[in-house]
Amino acid sequence: MKKQQLTAAILSALAAGTLSFAGTASAAASDEVAEDLGETVVTAERIPTENMSTPADVAVVTAEDIASNHYADVAEALNHVDGVVMTNGASGNDQVVRINGEERVVVLVDGERLNDDQGSMSRASATLTRIPSVKDIERIEVVKGAGSALYGSDAVGGVVNIITKKAKENRTEVDLNTGSWKSHNYELYNQGSDGGLSWTIAAGLQKRGDFYYKDQQGDTTRMDGSECSNNGVSLNLRQELADDQSVGLRFAHRTIDGGSPAYDTYGSYGPAGAFYSKNQQQIMNDVSVTYRFKEDTKLPGYLRYFNHYKATDFSGKFNTRMQGIDYQDGWRLDKRQMDARAGAAHGSSQRVRHALVAESRHQLPPGSRYEGLCIVGTRVQGADGR
Repeated sequence: MKKQQLTAAILSALAAGTLSFAGTASAAASDEVAEDLGETVVTAERIPTENMSTPADVAVVTAEDIASNHYADVAEALNHVDGVVMTNGASGNDQVVRINGEERVVVLVDGERLNDDQGSMSRASATLTRIPSVKDIERIEVVKGAGSALYGSDAVGGVVNIITKKAKENRTEVDLNTGSWKSHNYELYNQGSDGGLSWTIAAGLQKRGDFYYKDQQGDTTRMDGSECSNNGVSLNLRQELADDQSVGLRFAHRTIDGGSPAYDTYGSYGPAGAFYSKNQQQIMNDVSVTYRFKEDTKLPGYLRYFNHYKATDFSGKFNTRMQGIDYQDGWRLDKRQMDARAGAAHGSSQRVRHALVAESRHQLPPGSRYEGLCIVGTRVQGADGR
């Protein structure tokens, strides 16, 4: 009897401790969530919206997250987001993002589309290798799930928007590091402002030596041609014209020269059963000029000219140039809000693509939301999400 009473007392103490711990963890989790309630995102609906009021599934990686976790590039940062998987090709120089298993993802820098007809080594039409240095990134917004209504057919898996920093102080950083496989990384970053003019400049050189592997005889063998280099420079200039107006210039250049390792089963390129490497070279030049108006309002607008060039030499030469104009504006009429977006892009394949989307939002009683999209129909969403 005493033994049963002792057992019951021990079980009661353990249960009480478990409940106490669960309550503490729940309270801590609630505090953490409460800190994110006011976070504003711009990618889910193309206008500033509080994250908690956005129906889309949005994840945000901040500059603080990048610094505290020492992420080397955007691919490494995205690889830690739930539902996002990175794949690498050409010695890691062809970085493709998958969201929920889908490669067709739109990649943006400050809302500027980087997808092109040449794409990458897979179905994806964008590679993260042309993204600027992580030192120049303020935050990364990841919208999981189809976003074709707002961003086109390439957004089947979702959207990744890299938002760059605005210079707040005069500062220069130099980063030197080295690692295995004779890897070396040299990076220079500068930001500053003078009156209404601000700028950020980033330049980097990345080198890595050949891979080594064990052959069928167990001998360590060097994989000739597997070394790679990834060099780039980016520039962001911003001139304030008024309190809510500015004009900006973005330029990014990157050259990639690296091998693409493969296993030669039949001896097509050398001894059968050995690894070989085919060289891949890429040159990317992106330039854009953006006039922004109604900044820091609920309905900001912009007018942008962009010119993107990409040349690839890998079992043949492929050149792609995409240039065009993007425009977005919004108006508020009483309780009705209307956004309009228009754009045109012209590619080297002599194809012209035009898009015009008009979106209206009506404020209904609390707990309900009405949306009308002229190209996808209409739906009413209640407080229960139905």
